[in-house]
Amino acid sequence: MKHKDIVGGGVIPRGEGLLTAFSNTITVKDMLMKQMCRMTRTTLLGMTLLLSQSGLFAMSRKDRAFIEKFSLPKGTLKENADKLFSDKKILKALRYQQKERLEAGGFKLFSNTWGNVIALHPDLEGWVIKYGNRFPAVTSNIRRITYAERIRVYAKTHQIPEIVLPKKYLYHLPGQKDKLSNKNYLVFSEKLELNKKGDKPPSREAIHKICKMIKRLGLGDMHPDNFSIVGDNKLAIIDTEPFFDFGTRGLGGVIEKAFLRRLRGGIGVLHFKRTMRKFYPDKA
Repeated sequence: MKHKDIVGGGVIPRGEGLLTAFSNTITVKDMLMKQMCRMTRTTLLGMTLLLSQSGLFAMSRKDRAFIEKFSLPKGTLKENADKLFSDKKILKALRYQQKERLEAGGFKLFSNTWGNVIALHPDLEGWVIKYGNRFPAVTSNIRRITYAERIRVYAKTHQIPEIVLPKKYLYHLPGQKDKLSNKNYLVFSEKLELNKKGDKPPSREAIHKICKMIKRLGLGDMHPDNFSIVGDNKLAIIDTEPFFDFGTRGLGGVIEKAFLRRLRGGIGVLHFKRTMRKFYPDKA
C-alpha cells in the first residue's frame, strides 16, 4: 500500500519512507535547537562581560576608591608587614586567635577577645594592628577607618580642635582576596602616647560640643578604654570600631537609620559623661 510522503507530498512505500521522513524532520529540529543554544550562550556571555565591566560582579567603585585612599603607603612599614604576614602560621594564628603562637611570633597582645586581635610588634614600631574576625564576611573592623573619617570631618566642620585622632590605614593581608571584609584586611592605627602625668581635660564648652558629636554620629562605644586625655585640653578617640553596627553591605552598614544612630549616640554620651565627671565632679 502506498501513501503520501509527509515531507515532499509524493507517494512513497510505507515503512522505510516514513522512518526516513521522520529522521529528516528531527534533524531539522536539532539544527534549530543548536542554533538557538549558540545564540543564547553568546547573548549571556555578552551580558556577563557588560555587567562585569560595569562593576556589578566586581568590587564596587566605592570600595575600590576607599582602598586606594586609605591603603598603607609603600615604604619600610609596609615591607615589614608584608614579610611578617606572609608567614602562613602567623596568618592562621591571627585568624584563629592563637595567643601562644602570636606571642611566640613577637606580638604583644592588648586584646584577644570577641574575635578581635589588637597587638604591637617590634617590626611595626609605632603602630597598633587591629584585626577583627568576629564576623569574617563583613566590614565592622574596617569601618574603624570610616568612623574615624566621619569624626575628623565633623570635628573640622564644627570647629572642635580638641579632638585628636590617630592615623589609620587599611592593610591587605598577603594571599587574601581583594574583597573588603574583616577576613582579608586589617587596620594599622598610629600609637599615641596616652595617660601622661599632667594632661588636662578639654573645657566644659568643648565637652558639650563633643557630646553633640557623639550623639550625631552614633558613637556608642565611648567608654574610658576607647578615648583618653592627651596634652593640654585634648581628647584622643583611639577606638572607632562601630558599636553594634555589623553591616554586610560594604562600608555603609545595615544599622544606619537615624533613630538607631541616635540611640547608639545616647548610650555613648552616657559613657562619656560618666568618665568626664571625675574632672568636673559637679556636672559635665
